[in-house]
Amino acid sequence: MVGWKRWMWFDQTGLPWVSPSPNMPTLQTSTVYPGQVFLEGTNISEGRGTTKPFELFGAPWIDGHALTGKLNKLELPGVKFREAWFTPSFSKYEGQMCSGAQLHVKNREAFKPFETTLHIIKTAWNMYKAEFRLYADYFDKIMGTNWIRQSLEEGIEIETIVKKHSADLQGFSSIREAYLLY
Repeated sequence: MVGWKRWMWFDQTGLPWVSPSPNMPTLQTSTVYPGQVFLEGTNISEGRGTTKPFELFGAPWIDGHALTGKLNKLELPGVKFREAWFTPSFSKYEGQMCSGAQLHVKNREAFKPFETTLHIIKTAWNMYKAEFRLYADYFDKIMGTNWIRQSLEEGIEIETIVKKHSADLQGFSSIREAYLLY
């Protein structure tokens, strides 16, 4: 930990990236993962089985052009979306052509992975009501709570969800401070 500071990104350490998981091949993957992992609780592929897991997302029933258009109009901080097609070699939609998007983080200091993925989920849900599925038990498990899913189901605005979640995180950050070693 010599020379490491909590605010540093991994590439600022000067160390080579060593993949901690087959589905975490790059620093870019680790940048989007904290939000994109929540797609596991839906029927949207999170890009597992591709060379860009968690950067790519989609499904056979998504129109990537239309989805990226709506997502880019949101002007989410630090990120742009590019339509993409991929065929997962395993996991959701194995062997099926999926249409969707690739996240391109343009400014990782401004990028908000949690908020971004909530917008992805809400946008896909609104566009594909007949096809979109949210698996409540699993989604709640990876979120650590059921109130976020319930808020999405009730149509509560993402900004309101993020504000409440931020308050919860502030409380957790205060508690964890006493346990940090570095």
